Amino acid sequence: QIPVKVIVGTSDEYFHPTNPKDPKEAFNILKSNVKNFSGKLIENANHGFAGYEDVVADEVLNFVL
Repeated sequence: QIPVKVIVGTSDEYFHPTNPKDPKEAFNILKSNVKNFSGKLIENANHGFAGYEDVVADEVLNFVL
């Protein structure tokens, strides 16, 4: 199985367009449907992760190493 890492901000305006106020809902849908899933919700980060670059970099490094 291919591992899947999802990193999303809780203020991401594109992640869950039908319910943007609840990104955890879409996150949990992915989590329950993708077998080799790991994920990170970054509080207050938007789609571009401005100001959260270090958090994203750490998550990616931990995933690939």
